[in-house]
Amino acid sequence: MKTIKEKLLVIFILIFAVLAANSIIAIINFSTLKNSIDNILKSNYESVLYAQNMVIAIERQDSAELAMMFEANKENPVKLFKEYEANFQNWLDKAKNNITEKGEDLVISNIDSLYKEWNILTSLANLKSF
Repeated sequence: MKTIKEKLLVIFILIFAVLAANSIIAIINFSTLKNSIDNILKSNYESVLYAQNMVIAIERQDSAELAMMFEANKENPVKLFKEYEANFQNWLDKAKNNITEKGEDLVISNIDSLYKEWNILTSLANLKSF
Protein backbone atom coordinates (compact mmCIF):
# COMPACT_ATOMS: atom_id res chain seq x y z
CA MET A 1 0.00 0.00 0.00
CA LYS A 2 1.20 3.46 -0.84
CA THR A 3 1.84 6.02 1.76
CA ILE A 4 -0.06 9.27 2.02
CA LYS A 5 3.07 11.10 0.96
CA GLU A 6 3.24 9.11 -2.31
CA LYS A 7 -0.49 9.61 -2.97
CA LEU A 8 -0.16 13.38 -2.45
CA LEU A 9 2.85 13.46 -4.77
CA VAL A 10 0.91 11.63 -7.51
CA ILE A 11 -2.07 14.01 -7.08
CA PHE A 12 0.29 17.01 -7.18
CA ILE A 13 1.94 15.71 -10.37
CA LEU A 14 -1.47 15.12 -11.99
CA ILE A 15 -2.65 18.64 -11.06
CA PHE A 16 0.60 20.08 -12.41
CA ALA A 17 0.22 18.09 -15.68
CA VAL A 18 -3.39 19.27 -16.14
CA LEU A 19 -2.37 22.89 -15.47
CA ALA A 20 0.56 22.63 -17.89
CA ALA A 21 -1.67 21.14 -20.62
CA ASN A 22 -4.30 23.83 -20.01
CA SER A 23 -1.64 26.56 -20.24
CA ILE A 24 -0.25 25.16 -23.50
CA ILE A 25 -3.74 24.97 -25.04
CA ALA A 26 -4.46 28.57 -23.89
CA ILE A 27 -1.21 29.82 -25.44
CA ILE A 28 -2.02 28.11 -28.74
CA ASN A 29 -5.56 29.54 -28.75
CA PHE A 30 -4.36 33.07 -27.95
CA SER A 31 -1.74 32.83 -30.68
CA THR A 32 -4.39 31.77 -33.21
CA LEU A 33 -6.70 34.56 -32.04
CA LYS A 34 -3.88 37.11 -32.32
CA ASN A 35 -3.15 36.02 -35.91
CA SER A 36 -6.84 36.29 -36.82
CA ILE A 37 -7.10 39.77 -35.29
CA ASP A 38 -3.92 40.88 -37.06
CA ASN A 39 -5.30 39.69 -40.41
CA ILE A 40 -8.62 41.49 -39.87
CA LEU A 41 -6.90 44.72 -38.86
CA LYS A 42 -4.53 44.52 -41.81
CA SER A 43 -7.38 43.98 -44.26
CA ASN A 44 -9.47 46.77 -42.76
CA TYR A 45 -6.47 49.12 -42.74
CA GLU A 46 -5.90 48.37 -46.41
CA SER A 47 -9.56 49.15 -47.16
CA VAL A 48 -9.23 52.52 -45.44
CA LEU A 49 -5.97 53.20 -47.27
CA TYR A 50 -7.56 52.40 -50.63
CA ALA A 51 -10.50 54.70 -49.86
CA GLN A 52 -8.18 57.56 -48.88
CA ASN A 53 -6.19 57.16 -52.09
CA MET A 54 -9.41 57.14 -54.15
CA VAL A 55 -10.42 60.43 -52.50
CA ILE A 56 -7.02 61.94 -53.30
CA ALA A 57 -7.28 60.81 -56.94
CA ILE A 58 -10.75 62.37 -57.28
CA GLU A 59 -9.53 65.61 -55.70
CA ARG A 60 -6.65 65.72 -58.18
CA GLN A 61 -9.04 65.05 -61.04
CA ASP A 62 -11.21 67.90 -59.81
CA SER A 63 -8.19 70.19 -59.71
CA ALA A 64 -7.26 69.16 -63.25
CA GLU A 65 -10.82 69.87 -64.33
CA LEU A 66 -10.64 73.37 -62.88
CA ALA A 67 -7.33 73.91 -64.64
CA MET A 68 -8.98 72.86 -67.90
CA MET A 69 -11.56 75.60 -67.45
CA PHE A 70 -9.13 78.40 -66.70
CA GLU A 71 -5.94 77.59 -68.58
CA ALA A 72 -5.38 78.39 -72.23
CA ASN A 73 -3.26 75.27 -72.76
CA LYS A 74 -5.61 72.39 -72.02
CA GLU A 75 -3.32 69.52 -72.91
CA ASN A 76 -1.53 69.26 -69.55
CA PRO A 77 -4.71 69.34 -67.41
CA VAL A 78 -6.33 66.73 -69.67
CA LYS A 79 -3.24 64.54 -69.28
CA LEU A 80 -3.38 64.97 -65.48
CA PHE A 81 -7.09 64.21 -65.45
CA LYS A 82 -6.53 60.94 -67.34
CA GLU A 83 -3.56 60.06 -65.11
CA TYR A 84 -5.63 60.44 -61.94
CA GLU A 85 -8.52 58.63 -63.57
CA ALA A 86 -6.23 55.62 -64.00
CA ASN A 87 -4.94 56.15 -60.45
CA PHE A 88 -8.49 56.10 -59.05
CA GLN A 89 -9.32 52.98 -61.05
CA ASN A 90 -6.19 51.27 -59.72
CA TRP A 91 -7.19 51.95 -56.09
CA LEU A 92 -10.79 50.92 -56.80
CA ASP A 93 -9.60 47.62 -58.27
CA LYS A 94 -7.49 47.00 -55.18
CA ALA A 95 -10.51 47.73 -52.99
CA LYS A 96 -12.62 45.30 -55.04
CA ASN A 97 -10.05 42.59 -54.35
CA ASN A 98 -9.94 43.35 -50.62
CA ILE A 99 -13.53 42.90 -49.49
CA THR A 100 -13.43 41.89 -45.84
CA GLU A 101 -16.68 43.06 -44.28
CA LYS A 102 -20.30 42.17 -44.91
CA GLY A 103 -21.84 44.71 -47.28
CA GLU A 104 -18.50 46.13 -48.35
CA ASP A 105 -18.99 44.75 -51.86
CA LEU A 106 -22.19 46.82 -52.21
CA VAL A 107 -20.37 49.97 -51.11
CA ILE A 108 -17.55 49.34 -53.59
CA SER A 109 -19.95 48.68 -56.48
CA ASN A 110 -21.88 51.85 -55.54
CA ILE A 111 -18.63 53.86 -55.58
CA ASP A 112 -17.76 52.34 -58.94
CA SER A 113 -21.11 53.21 -60.55
CA LEU A 114 -21.18 56.73 -59.09
CA TYR A 115 -17.61 57.34 -60.23
CA LYS A 116 -18.42 56.18 -63.76
CA GLU A 117 -21.44 58.48 -63.80
CA TRP A 118 -19.38 61.41 -62.49
CA ASN A 119 -16.64 60.70 -65.00
CA ILE A 120 -19.11 60.71 -67.90
CA LEU A 121 -20.59 64.02 -66.74
CA THR A 122 -17.13 65.50 -66.26
CA SER A 123 -16.01 64.38 -69.71
CA LEU A 124 -19.12 65.88 -71.34
CA ALA A 125 -18.57 69.18 -69.54
CA ASN A 126 -14.93 69.26 -70.64
CA LEU A 127 -15.81 68.54 -74.25
CA LYS A 128 -18.15 71.55 -74.24
CA SER A 129 -15.38 73.79 -72.85
CA PHE A 130 -13.05 72.99 -75.77
